[in-house]
Amino acid sequence: MDLVEPVTRTLDHEQREGALTADEVGKLKEESIDREFLRSEAFSDLIDDVLVRASRTRSAEKKGRLRKVCVDAIQGRYEPDFTDLFLGILDQITDHEMAVLKGFSKLAEARAKGEKLEVGEIEYRDGLWGMQATEAKLVVQALVAKGLLVDTTFGRWGPAEPFRFVEPTDLGVRFLVWLGNPTTP
Repeated sequence: MDLVEPVTRTLDHEQREGALTADEVGKLKEESIDREFLRSEAFSDLIDDVLVRASRTRSAEKKGRLRKVCVDAIQGRYEPDFTDLFLGILDQITDHEMAVLKGFSKLAEARAKGEKLEVGEIEYRDGLWGMQATEAKLVVQALVAKGLLVDTTFGRWGPAEPFRFVEPTDLGVRFLVWLGNPTTP
């Protein structure tokens, strides 16, 4: 069966190249393919949305993440309540923001498992996450504004500057888990 056809039927070569390749689809094991979901309107809408987003980005990292969303969808791993929101976040997030957010993945994994870890203080300095100190703080603030991190500085003992203690929100944890495996709650 040609699995690439339903994915690429309305899109030109450049859009397909940016989001999904026939090689990746061809490597899927027959039993891992969710044929019922492939025939659904939800799948068609998702693939169209992903491919349009992939054609608009120049970021290789984003294209790789979008490629994973397509491959996961072909296998039926799709989270209808959050996929549109997460695709929007992925569309808006910069590579620097993603690099900083990835720094919180171990904390997010622990939170996803119900474990509680203590968050340490961030000491903004040049070189932190490969950025200047002021840029790193602005990136953290942008992630707070996007609802992926929360500033937990206030209410701590003693004086502290804002954005010294941050951690992923529940949405941030869910987003990071979705990037790794979209079906994990």
